[in-house]
Amino acid sequence: MNKAIQQSRILFLDTQPLVRLLQMHPDYYSSVSEVLDLAYEKNLTILVSSVTLFEISKQAFSAHEGVSRIRPTWSAVT
Repeated sequence: MNKAIQQSRILFLDTQPLVRLLQMHPDYYSSVSEVLDLAYEKNLTILVSSVTLFEISKQAFSAHEGVSRIRPTWSAVT
């Protein structure tokens, strides 16, 4: 595991890693899952863009599946 991730308090995830995770892609699933497990264990703040939320929602809608409990929380960065 990357040492920078282990020492972080905030983690930004781009669209593709989450899409690959949801697709259970054999080349990426274990890596992305490992990072998210570490983030959960260390109680990291995970940030995603509104584009990521849109893409995931769009794919779920297209597949006629619900997107459970996507609630973005907004905070001002100063």
